Amino acid sequence: MFWFLWTAQLFSLLGTDTTRFALRVWTFKKSGTVVDYALVTVFSELPGFLFAPIIGVLIDRTSRKKVILVSDTVAACSNALLWYLHVQGELKMSHIYIANFVQSICGAFQWPAFVSTVSLMFPSKDISKAASINEALPALSMLIAPIAGGLLLRQYGLHMAFLCEVVTFVPAFFLLLTADLPRPENAGKTVIGFLEESKEAFGFIYKRKGLMALLVYLTLGHFSSGLIQVLTTPLVMAFADESVLGTVLTVSGLGAIVGTVGLNVIGSPNNCVVGVLTCCFLQGFLLAFCGVRESSALVLFVAFTYMALIPVNRVCRQSLWQRKTPANMQGRVFAIQHALAQGALPLASVLAGPLADHVFEPLLADEDSILSNSMGSIIGIGKGRGIAFFFIVAGLCNSFIAMLGYFYKPLMEIETILPDLQHKTANAHDNSKKTS
Repeated sequence: MFWFLWTAQLFSLLGTDTTRFALRVWTFKKSGTVVDYALVTVFSELPGFLFAPIIGVLIDRTSRKKVILVSDTVAACSNALLWYLHVQGELKMSHIYIANFVQSICGAFQWPAFVSTVSLMFPSKDISKAASINEALPALSMLIAPIAGGLLLRQYGLHMAFLCEVVTFVPAFFLLLTADLPRPENAGKTVIGFLEESKEAFGFIYKRKGLMALLVYLTLGHFSSGLIQVLTTPLVMAFADESVLGTVLTVSGLGAIVGTVGLNVIGSPNNCVVGVLTCCFLQGFLLAFCGVRESSALVLFVAFTYMALIPVNRVCRQSLWQRKTPANMQGRVFAIQHALAQGALPLASVLAGPLADHVFEPLLADEDSILSNSMGSIIGIGKGRGIAFFFIVAGLCNSFIAMLGYFYKPLMEIETILPDLQHKTANAHDNSKKTS
């Protein structure tokens, strides 16, 4: 059943991301303004963040198979409506904002429901392996979707990109429909109120300091990713052309694929906490290293290596959450994770531009700048060097925070202190604690 679910998710993700990429490019070309493009991104990320507490409760209360089926169907219908409006020549930016709003909510339902269902399919010892296989989903999408979306948009127009969503939805829907997916023991048996269920998930994390720390590193990682997404283009374009930038994006996707393949061949680290902290430390160091000099080869190396570490980081982190969270609470807990990840990306995007343009770039703009004789003598001065300095500062901060994790006992002892709970319900776990 796992491979039915996995294949269905692959079709769904490829269709959604291909259409989303083509739609964002089309939006930027049509409007010609960064504001409209940015608003599409905001409507794609923010709703999932705002509604996460409600979404998590609904996932735990209902059949997760139905949750995935309905969210897939609603997302596909929203793109079908956009296709119709586009063919009729009536597609407006407001339509795109509304569709992205709806799809963001669907995505916030889909991911926690998928991951929490996978938790029930494997014993604790195999959770890391399952997470490694799941990591191939975003890696494949990152590699294929931009190429497919760009090709469809350039050769056939936006209507074919919308059609891609419909074509991939059909096999995804029927694969999932025929799959017999497991459910937690108490699924659908509500014993407390809606708000209390949401508070219960927050309380579960808050009472476990190790998991709280893990949540901090999750947010930090996505915030750093948001900064990179915004600032990589101006950093590269300051000394190279569009072809180099395109190569950087392609190499990034290849890095994620290589990291995923390596995980499935070699296996994940034995100590997942050490795996998370080591990846965070190395990724911070790579960010800082990227800003040292203007070099296409250096940026390509950093892009490949940084992205190769992301699957390792995510698998280690996710396997911990899956093993240490009760089955009937995973929808809520994973929705909280998803919310923080969704919130960190747009926040980083909003802050990155002003910080780069008004704080860091002026520090190394020319020979009269404040840091021209100190830092400028090391990394250079001129356009893009302030952003490079930003990369250095952000990277060193990330590495320092990762180092602190090694000295935080509740985090380092997650594996030994917290029991594996993915096949237990929250009530059963609480009862076992009372009788022990």
